[in-house]
Amino acid sequence: MSSETQPAFEFEQFRLFPSQQVLMDGAKVCRLGSRAIEILICLLERAGEMVSKQELLERAWPGTFVHEANLRVNVAGIRKALGDGQTGRRFIVNLTGQGYSFLAPVRRVRADVPPFQPPSEQRDNHNLPVSMSRRPLGRDADIEAIALQVPMRRCVTIAGPGGIGKTTIAAAVGERLLPVYDDGVWFLDLSAIADGQLILPSVAQVLGISLPAGRALVGLIEYLQEKQLLLLLDNCEHVIDDAAKLADAILKGTRQVSVLATSRETLRVSGEWVHWLAPMAIPPDLTALTAAEALTFSAVRFLVDCAAANIDGFNLQDADVPLAVAICRGLDGLPLAIELAAARIDIFGLQGLAKMLEEPFLLLAEGRRGAFPRQQSLLRMLEWSYRLLSSVERTILRRLSAFRGEFSMQGALEIAGGDGIEPDQVYSAILTLSAKSLISSNISSGTSYHHHRMLHVTRTLLSHKLQETSENSTVLRRHAEFMRVLLTRAEIDWEGMARQEWLDTYARSIADVRASIDWAFSPDGDASLGVALTAMALPLGFQLSLIDEFRGRVEKALLHSQRIRPAQLLSEMRLNVALGMFTHNTKGPGGRTAVIERAIEVGRRLESPAYQVEPLIGLATAHLGAGDHLLAIDVAAQATRLGEEVGLPMAVLAAERILAQAQHFHGNQVASELFARRVLEHPVARLPLAYNLTPVDRRVSMQILLARILWLRGRIKLADEMLRETIVLAKQDGAFSLCPTLAYGAIPIALWNGDDAKAQSLTALLGEQARRFTLGYWQNWADSFEAALRMRRGESAAVPTLTDSLQIETFATFSSQFLTPEAASRAANGVSGWCSAEIRRMQGEWLLAERAPGATSEAEALFREAIDIAQCQQAVSWELRAVISLGRLLKAEGRTAAARELVTEILSHCEQERRTADLTDASSLLISLHSGKLTARVVHHRPSRGRPVERSRLPRRKH
Repeated sequence: MSSETQPAFEFEQFRLFPSQQVLMDGAKVCRLGSRAIEILICLLERAGEMVSKQELLERAWPGTFVHEANLRVNVAGIRKALGDGQTGRRFIVNLTGQGYSFLAPVRRVRADVPPFQPPSEQRDNHNLPVSMSRRPLGRDADIEAIALQVPMRRCVTIAGPGGIGKTTIAAAVGERLLPVYDDGVWFLDLSAIADGQLILPSVAQVLGISLPAGRALVGLIEYLQEKQLLLLLDNCEHVIDDAAKLADAILKGTRQVSVLATSRETLRVSGEWVHWLAPMAIPPDLTALTAAEALTFSAVRFLVDCAAANIDGFNLQDADVPLAVAICRGLDGLPLAIELAAARIDIFGLQGLAKMLEEPFLLLAEGRRGAFPRQQSLLRMLEWSYRLLSSVERTILRRLSAFRGEFSMQGALEIAGGDGIEPDQVYSAILTLSAKSLISSNISSGTSYHHHRMLHVTRTLLSHKLQETSENSTVLRRHAEFMRVLLTRAEIDWEGMARQEWLDTYARSIADVRASIDWAFSPDGDASLGVALTAMALPLGFQLSLIDEFRGRVEKALLHSQRIRPAQLLSEMRLNVALGMFTHNTKGPGGRTAVIERAIEVGRRLESPAYQVEPLIGLATAHLGAGDHLLAIDVAAQATRLGEEVGLPMAVLAAERILAQAQHFHGNQVASELFARRVLEHPVARLPLAYNLTPVDRRVSMQILLARILWLRGRIKLADEMLRETIVLAKQDGAFSLCPTLAYGAIPIALWNGDDAKAQSLTALLGEQARRFTLGYWQNWADSFEAALRMRRGESAAVPTLTDSLQIETFATFSSQFLTPEAASRAANGVSGWCSAEIRRMQGEWLLAERAPGATSEAEALFREAIDIAQCQQAVSWELRAVISLGRLLKAEGRTAAARELVTEILSHCEQERRTADLTDASSLLISLHSGKLTARVVHHRPSRGRPVERSRLPRRKH
């Protein structure tokens, strides 16, 4: 605990810190949104008094008009978090038509600030949901038994009919086992997944990884092999075969990963331990009980608690016990059915409800063929609850079944409103349906939106009812159109939101995005809308690292785009740009240019020239990746001019970012730094997604460049400091930022400095990120760095296969063992730019190592050329290396004075704040030149191992 204390409110076991906006339940943080916390603070400040609805609305939504339903939903959420109504406790009462009052005694204290992180910085090792129902009363024995078996058995299934509480108990078990699993407990609700083939990408999304195309299951098992975690698969029954296949593969392929599943049937995999969940406890027949005695049975207690949450002052009297028992027995002790029934007590009372449950129409309600007997009870209960709704409420509930996952009030208005349904009716219905447990509301989100969802069993029933109506197609189209609006808003919000806030707001919609795209490409859908949705969903797919899935979706959308009329030119252009990016990050630059050229061709057909900037930026990036630096500069300059002509400052900024990179690799560090600092200093928070789809934060990409430029200029300490800052930024931005930060900046500079231990650590991080997100291109960098480090340690290692010019040139700067004819040729022709000096020096070192006739004079010429190039580029670090090589050669030939003059001169230009291997070698060489003894070690390893480079294939220096 921190020694710092802050003012707090205390009531029972709860403590609320207003300054931190945090509610503690003992040592546990309650997940409540900022609006709900503000409402609770207001009630606590005036505990025992009535606070009007208007006061609470103004406190939680200052200066904003919101519907009163938002207040009621938040109060309901606060009650749920406090356990209001459970075990007879009451905290908040509603004074009908007036406001609310907080009943429990409240103390104002100063208390230690809890050691929690603000929501934006939290990095939990689980994603267990906030309970969507009430606490699992009477289930302690089940929870304990399951929690004991999961670590031992590794595959446990909680089985039973729908509505019996499997999800609630599984979440409680997961929470209980958090200390057992070092790598966390991860919950996946399969009810939102219509196709079993989406289980693997959904698991990847939950774990924050990406899986390789064509071998997703193998990739997942490889990732999990060294992990110790619990995967909780909820609602497996409709995808039971695929869920069982996954569980079986995990059990066989890992040692410390456990699977906890919930299903109406067992997985039937080897080693599975099944816990059949019994209904809640009901008093036996013909037993006369007092109210106190009846409340010892979990079903009765649950019924009373649910009723008390909706009816102020509700208590079970002795005379009511037979009715309560009859209701619980008639519903077979199913928690969800009891909760649905309890929501009607305020209308019918216990006596009326018990009588209603005996009505013939309820017993005749159609149930699912083959369902458990108790499942039939639940379906009858749902059917009954549905029939008791008004016609308007039934229509709204049917329409809301179009949502696969969580939805906002705005989403409810768009999908359920219209065609005779007014907005006020939707607001009122959401509150009614939530109170009747037909939908659940979650106010714990870190965003400003409330979110609601429909339980799987409810949505299944309502989806069938929607399909039976004439409005099914209209509602599904409306849902897809709403997803288009939501994705448009996501693109706009990207520029003003922090990345994590953006994900918290929009990642929850991925199941609905998938469903809308799938509907659009179905026989009853709209392919044109599907193409547009796929293009608009790309940023979300990139940010969630759903590389394999979205590559397939992009390819499918492009095939459809060729046949739809009128053509979706903007979408087609962006889909081609995206396909190029997918190709680059998974296979490298090869093959990328063709699809970008197609994007440019499509862009030219668009009316506005503004859209031509996007593919030009993509093409410049492709040329840069292919090592065509001059072409990249030319295309980026075109994009800059076009952006200026059409008045698009963000397009100019994006193009200048490419110019900064291209100028750096071309060898013009002055121009590169100018563009990089201009991009960094621009006041805009983020580049638009249209110009940076992947996306990499511009601060990250520019600071990588500046760190490299600083290193080349000999500012080693400043380069290290900038890289440390950049790695922190890149980790916040995700794998697409972190991988290039490591591969292009941090690891090469560590190797150039001779800090192999640091390079090894960073290489391990790069490899982990590449494997986790299935980024084959970056995996190749990691493998190649690992091989280079093994060679530097004198260990046996195969020379890695390098895939592009930047890799080939970068590794040629580590050792002459990596010198290839291509690298030598590019340096000889001046194409390699930034490292031409070092590669020419490496050629000289290679010649000396080969001891070929005339090698000494040719090596000297190469060393002197390297010095000239380095001086022209102000690359002090390359110049230092070339001087060391030339100095050694001159000393070996007896020209000590000339060597001493060269080394003394270069050391006077080098900063000594950060001692590198090269500075140490230069100092040792200078000492030896004064003493006449060569005591310095060899700077770079000679090619004693690995593939030799054929001398005849290396180009000679141009004269």
